[in-house]
Amino acid sequence: MQNPLTLILAVVGGNSDYVQANILQKVREFDPTGIRTIGVVTNPDQINAQDLATKFLKLVRNKDEKNCMPLGWHGLRNPGPGEVWDTPEVREIKENKFFAAAPWNQLGKEQTRAASLTLRPSTLLTGHIEKHVPAIRDAVQKSLDEREAELKMLGDGTDSDEELQYNISDLFSQSSTVTSSTSNGTYNNPRGDVVFFTEDDSEDDLRVPAENLRAVFNKANEEFSSNLLTNGHSRSLASDSCDFIKVSEDMRRKKQEYAGGRVVKEIRDNVSK
Repeated sequence: MQNPLTLILAVVGGNSDYVQANILQKVREFDPTGIRTIGVVTNPDQINAQDLATKFLKLVRNKDEKNCMPLGWHGLRNPGPGEVWDTPEVREIKENKFFAAAPWNQLGKEQTRAASLTLRPSTLLTGHIEKHVPAIRDAVQKSLDEREAELKMLGDGTDSDEELQYNISDLFSQSSTVTSSTSNGTYNNPRGDVVFFTEDDSEDDLRVPAENLRAVFNKANEEFSSNLLTNGHSRSLASDSCDFIKVSEDMRRKKQEYAGGRVVKEIRDNVSK
């Protein structure tokens, strides 16, 4: 039902009220304008209440505003319990007899009977697809381009075991070259391929590209050393002239102040114990 190239046959039975029919809710979801939907009412002979028959007549005549379909509605008389219709001729006789009686005789033959419904969907579907031929052509071409791009990414095909062996050896050689360059920090792009970046396009200009493995480790070590120097202690002991440790003022203490206060007190407490 989601495919815009398909037609929808929305079938509702005459043995119950169609207002809450699930198929009509689906039509409103997938074909809100109704331009792909043909409504079909089956078993109108099972409609007993007069007011319900009036509602179904209004529906088939496409006069129900909430369920009006641009392609219209169609009525069918299907076999009931115990009925056997062996041939199309029997169906035609049964349907002609039913739709010739009131109130269904208000409908035209083009709105009722299986014979008229058989040809209509195929005719409508042909015209519907013709309108979408350009879109179908574009979709096919797009899919073809995507598949060709995927095939190109797989590389040239091999016709022999020797060619396959050569290609695998070549891949191993390239991998070895890239790995050696990465660990040595030379970062030479092999054979014109862009493996190592010369510029970083990220928002953080200080980020080292992941391809530059050695530089990544060096930068990580520097960051770890700086973080340990700055945050690897609970108290900072430094002179007033020392500024290599960046800490807040309440964390800075002079050696004499700390030794004369906290250290002396802790020594006395330990001695007394």
